Parts: sequence; structure tokens; C-alpha cells
Amino acid sequence: ILTFLFCDGMSASQALKKPDSQSKNDSGYRRRDLLFENRAIEGCWAEVRRDYEASGVVADAKNYKDEVNSDIVASFSTKYLKEYGIGRFGLILARRVPAETRSVIPGQARIPSAIEEQKNQWRDARKMVVLLGEDDLVEMLGMKASNQDPTELLRARLFTLKSRM
Repeated sequence: ILTFLFCDGMSASQALKKPDSQSKNDSGYRRRDLLFENRAIEGCWAEVRRDYEASGVVADAKNYKDEVNSDIVASFSTKYLKEYGIGRFGLILARRVPAETRSVIPGQARIPSAIEEQKNQWRDARKMVVLLGEDDLVEMLGMKASNQDPTELLRARLFTLKSRM
């Protein structure tokens, strides 16, 4: 799905290269689900390359029935996002990702832990982790089918996260 969304049908100057799946680092123990090389010189991926020093984009798929939590975000960030590696930007794909706020007690809202951890990673380590759920992927597929740029959803997520800091 990500190859279709971010590689196929985009100009070479805007697209990611088709990914290596199940790629490993030199030590062989940090297996990444998907690793896209980012050579984009314009568009969203060029901004990601510049803003997050991301010569690559790691995507990690989580097949959990529960939504992504702070431990998953922190572990992903620690394992894969490094300024001396492929960069400080990555995608976590999951069936369910948390909404920005959720009511625990009627009238009181709290920020889900995964979103707090996203903010912590950006504020403290300048690492950007974007959470994408099934609904997001369906929306992006619809955008692509309508000849719209699916990376606009990523741009919107980045803006929303940063604007709520």
C-alpha cells in the first residue's frame, strides 16, 4: 500500500524509491519492516528530507488489536530514528491509532499516551513519528484514486502535532 501511495505514479523528483522490506542494520538485529530511500528534491518528501535529515523513511507495521501506546512509539524512535543514520522521521502503521483527545471521565479529556510520546520525541529528541491507522490508509488510497496527493494527509498530521505543542 505504501509503495502505491508514495512511489507509484509520482514524479521521480517527488517520490520515494521502492522500499527494501525486512531490511536490517549492520549488526543484523534491528529489522525494519520497510525502508524507503528518500531522494526527493521537491514536495512533501523533500521537506521530510530537509526538516528531519531523512535520507530514508522507516515504516513499521503493528498488527495489534489495541491501539498504539507510548511504549511502541518510544521503542520505534529509539531503535530506528537516528540523526547519524537514515534520519529522524518514521511511520508507524497500525489497525488503530489514538485520537488526539479521549474522554476518560465525562467532561474531562486526556491526551492518549502515544500522542504524548510523539510530542516528547519531537520536543526532546527532534524525532518525528507519524501514526497512521487503517482509516488513514483508506483515506489516502481514496485521495490517490481521485488524483490527489496522499502526502497531504501527512502534512496535515505534522502541522496538527506541532501546532498543539
